[in-house]
Amino acid sequence: TQPTASAPVGPFIRLSLNPEAKEADIRFLLVAIGASIVGGPTQLGDYYLYVPADRADWAAQQLRQSPITDRVGIIATLPPAKD
Repeated sequence: TQPTASAPVGPFIRLSLNPEAKEADIRFLLVAIGASIVGGPTQLGDYYLYVPADRADWAAQQLRQSPITDRVGIIATLPPAKD
């Protein structure tokens, strides 16, 4: 059998961006905090990010300080995927 990649374990960051955020600015911000997008955007525009657990609080604080973010929160698990 083929080995399967394991899904990342939380915490995760739920991120909502300002509508005027530019893609280049979003990419720069995510690279700066070392985040990977693991879900989204949802119908409400939320993205789910993964960063190592020991950096989650720091990363969320950096995101909150950015002018392109709207809402930032730390969640324990990802919501179930919609088919």
